[in-house]
Amino acid sequence: MTSTRLRLVAAAFAALAAMPARAQGVAAAPVRLDIAADAKAQVLTLTNRGDAPADMQVRALRWTQAGADDAYAPTDDITVSPPRFTLAPAAQQVVRVYRRTAAPPAERAYRVFVDQIPGGDAAAPGTVRMPIRLVIPLFVAGTEPAAVALDWQAQARGDAIDIAVANRGDRHVRIGRLALAPLDGAPPADGAQLVYVLPGAQRTVALARPAWLADGVRAVRIVGDSDAGPIDARVDLAGAR
Repeated sequence: MTSTRLRLVAAAFAALAAMPARAQGVAAAPVRLDIAADAKAQVLTLTNRGDAPADMQVRALRWTQAGADDAYAPTDDITVSPPRFTLAPAAQQVVRVYRRTAAPPAERAYRVFVDQIPGGDAAAPGTVRMPIRLVIPLFVAGTEPAAVALDWQAQARGDAIDIAVANRGDRHVRIGRLALAPLDGAPPADGAQLVYVLPGAQRTVALARPAWLADGVRAVRIVGDSDAGPIDARVDLAGAR
């Protein structure tokens, strides 16, 4: 197992975070919310790009990770205003997301759920109108200094390589790209993943076995990008043929 210490370098993902999320006719910006330890609120803007009014509900849930699953629970830490409203076609609604409690010592994670409430005009004949759901990550920074510490493992499994990443630090990490590369520094195999790993959690990502990974190769490099900096870790390959 290899441990890689990553410092907090979020600028590389600032532009991506500013891009709108869309589900059918409703767009949200930004696609991620961060409340600093010395701040109380953030703003989420919703825009109805459809041609019919949309009744919307917004709520915040506590977000944790256990095993391979994301878990959500009601919380009084965060409140949103307004929590329910109707968006006319082409209209915008500013939703303020408030931290109600004192800044925690360590980072806390939440997700803001934006749901369309069923009802309103019927769908056109021969069509089905699906409810909208957008899920926006929300991170409340802690008052203590935070860093990301990642442990990596690689396991060969037939035509796939399972990459396990454990976050031993006290801040989340957002991995935007993950790929395998040989130890000699050759270009990595193609690989695209988007995964959040919360403090104390572990995630496993399955990558296709690259063509250059011949039988007998016992170690590889895991390379990629994250909001905490570049990833480049040498790991032993378990289960190698």
